[in-house]
Amino acid sequence: MSTKGDMEPKTTTPPTKPAANTNKQKSGNALLGVFVFLTFLLAVAGIGAGYYLWQQMQQQFQAAEVERKALEHALGTVDENPRIQKFSRDFNKKIENTNSNIASLSKNVKSLSDEQKQLSLVVEDTNEVIGRGQHGWMLKEVEHVLRMSQHRLLLDRDFDGALAGLKAADQRLNDIHDVRLIPIRKSIAKQTLTLNQFPHPDYTGIQLQLDNTIAKLKNGLLKQASQQITDNQTSELSSSPAKDNEATSDQPFDAKQLLALGKQFVLDAVEKTKAAFSDSVNVTRGEQKIALFIEQQEKKRAYDFLRNKLLGAKYSVSTRDDSAFHQQLNAARAWLENNDQFTNQASLISEIEQLNKNNLMPSLPDISEPTTLLAKHMNSLKDEK
Repeated sequence: MSTKGDMEPKTTTPPTKPAANTNKQKSGNALLGVFVFLTFLLAVAGIGAGYYLWQQMQQQFQAAEVERKALEHALGTVDENPRIQKFSRDFNKKIENTNSNIASLSKNVKSLSDEQKQLSLVVEDTNEVIGRGQHGWMLKEVEHVLRMSQHRLLLDRDFDGALAGLKAADQRLNDIHDVRLIPIRKSIAKQTLTLNQFPHPDYTGIQLQLDNTIAKLKNGLLKQASQQITDNQTSELSSSPAKDNEATSDQPFDAKQLLALGKQFVLDAVEKTKAAFSDSVNVTRGEQKIALFIEQQEKKRAYDFLRNKLLGAKYSVSTRDDSAFHQQLNAARAWLENNDQFTNQASLISEIEQLNKNNLMPSLPDISEPTTLLAKHMNSLKDEK
């Protein structure tokens, strides 16, 4: 059992603080007061210094504003100063001169750059030519022949010249004895076959045929003229009795002296009749001559017209102008169909129609494949080096 004394709470007395701690607390409070006072003094000093600085800044700002206005006024009046204007003009002129000099120098620099590029290309070509061996020279020769063949075909439509060039190039490639050139020779053979099978017109034959047609024009007129001369001779023979009568009437009238007065009247009547008959004959023959002259002139103009048209067609064959060639032939054929002044008109029309079927400018084949293959082969040889 617990006793009463055990049930009572236990009381503890706090320990007493030493006197030294009390003294430290008092000194700390004093230091804190001094620190606060010093802080207050510093704050007052900072505020005063800030106010002073603000006043100084205000004064500097006002001075800067005055100076700015003065500068604005000076800048406003600077353009009106003659010395400034003269200086500005001189300065601008110097700037223009400098710009022109710069532009000229730029052109000179560009020109020098272009010349340098050209010189570099020339040096490269020269090095290539110097370093090229016999094999390279032979390939360049073949390339030149192939290009000439192509130009002969495209510019002059010279099929024979193009074929000769292809054959010469193939023979030169055969002399090189390089198996890598077989595709090029195969292409040359293909182009040769194409040209041989191409229906190219015979320009020389066409021109000769035109010459024959012009000769037939003249023959047609000569036959008609000979026939007309025969007709004229027949008409003159039929009119010869009239001439004999006229010659007889020219003889003087033989009258006797005794019948002179009686016969005079008869003589005058005969003379008047003779004069009237002679005038009628002369007028008729003059009209015939004029008609014959007009007909001959018309035939000559017809011949000249057709001859000029055929000569124009012949010139078109020389210049390979297909449009003008057909135009001239169509004009000649149209004239012959509407006029009958030639005895061989049907034959002339048939020949002109046959000539008109020719095409002077057929589409040419492309024979540039061997040149392209050879260029690729030569470039591959350069890459190997």
